[in-house]
Amino acid sequence: MKRPLIVGLVLVSAVLAALPATFFSMMPGTGRLDRTASAAGSVPPGPPLVLYGAAPGVAGGTSVTITNNANGTYCGRGTVVSDGGSTYYVVDVYASSQAPGCGTPGASLSLALYFAPSTPTSGGRTATANVTWNVGSAKVDVTPGSPLPIAGYAPVTTRDGLYY
Repeated sequence: MKRPLIVGLVLVSAVLAALPATFFSMMPGTGRLDRTASAAGSVPPGPPLVLYGAAPGVAGGTSVTITNNANGTYCGRGTVVSDGGSTYYVVDVYASSQAPGCGTPGASLSLALYFAPSTPTSGGRTATANVTWNVGSAKVDVTPGSPLPIAGYAPVTTRDGLYY
């Protein structure tokens, strides 16, 4: 009586142990196990460089984007925070494993920071920063330039004088 019960429990536990591997690792439509997807998905990208510093004249809550001046690659984003009347920016500068063309340990980067406009009626502001990329954080104070001009819209009239 005990022997069939034990054999049955062993068989059921073996089947239940195989279910997750069968259901969650199959490639769609092939019925084969995808061993490369689980191995490749287990390696996270490298950590970013956290760049921060003073950003005088920029409103708190403004979004910041970073591009690499050497190749124009988008390399990160962040925000501006206000503290005691001063404003500071905080951005993550991506590693090359996160965005090819961005940071590699020990590499010098010339970065362009774009501070988005706080209102639709004002232009964004830009600044540059030179930094040696390493995992961790670096303080670089920047001086954003004057607001960029806004592309205006001029109404166009037709021959009969009506706007369209």
